[in-house]
Amino acid sequence: MKILIVTGSYPPETCGVGDYTYNLFNCVAARASKWMLYTSRNWKFKSICKTIREIKAFSADVIFMQSPTMGYGWSLVPHIVTAFFSCCTPIKYAVVLHEFTQLSFKARLAASIMLLTANHVVFTNETDRQSAIHYFRRLRKRSSVVKIFSNIQKVPKPKTTDQRRFDLVNFGHIRPGKGIEVFLQAVQEIRSQAIPAQVILVGQVPKGYEPYYEQIAEMCARLSVPIRLNLSDEEVASILNDSKIAYLPFPDGISERRGSFLAAATNGVIVLSNAGRFTYEALRQSVVITSPECAARNIIRILSLPTERQVELQRKSLLFLSEYMPHSWDEIATAYNNIASNLTK
Repeated sequence: MKILIVTGSYPPETCGVGDYTYNLFNCVAARASKWMLYTSRNWKFKSICKTIREIKAFSADVIFMQSPTMGYGWSLVPHIVTAFFSCCTPIKYAVVLHEFTQLSFKARLAASIMLLTANHVVFTNETDRQSAIHYFRRLRKRSSVVKIFSNIQKVPKPKTTDQRRFDLVNFGHIRPGKGIEVFLQAVQEIRSQAIPAQVILVGQVPKGYEPYYEQIAEMCARLSVPIRLNLSDEEVASILNDSKIAYLPFPDGISERRGSFLAAATNGVIVLSNAGRFTYEALRQSVVITSPECAARNIIRILSLPTERQVELQRKSLLFLSEYMPHSWDEIATAYNNIASNLTK
């Protein structure tokens, strides 16, 4: 059985789905199964025939298309390609749809082409799957959930909280909708109380968001918050292992599909965030839930706790990962292989 992964973004390009694809494609289980990869940034309509020919040339039995990616842009070509392979060829075509409920109305409308035509749809959480089934009931029998794993691996030797240099960290893609301004507002309140907290911002700037980054950089300079950009996964893991608290305020609340939460928890960082519609009870119990208004106060409170209490908070997140999330990329690749096997029966 020949499996092909299709993506519009792949490292070194900055894209969360691209990073996901890289880690998945390069894990032991995927390599053992001899997966193939097709990545392109040319998704123009005039090149659609060329794109189809290039994908067909792999002679795959099953194709998994990752969507959405930064590389696709606003192109409808990935949707049309899905319809073509699913309806006009014997190749089984599956779409891995990331964060369906976060898509804009137009993007969700376009995604309906994939949802209606793909032989199978993989969602990264059950909430997204149920939301899609609400609109397309036939998806119930041709969809499944494969949860994500952290793009940032666990450090070999985790530090105890009293050994960690940074009191507070925020990291991820530096672009609107990530709550970075809320994070910096909490830092400003902490600074106003003359508390000498060591704070750091770590991230990447996606193409097109450079003006936004300049605004954030100015705010960080005023608050004496250093910024570390474009670090390797190992360097990010090292900083997380050197951080006590990660304040990750998301507009829609914390959820299991937030890679920054998974990376922080994996490396023993106490996660502080806000709740939302995707924050189910087990997840709520694994982090410190706060509101933007109370964030600074809660950060100061956690920093003042004895080490034993801080360790308890760390363990709650680690327990959640152990009980509710995949344990490795190999586990996710195995789930892909199982889906492919069922599709080709």
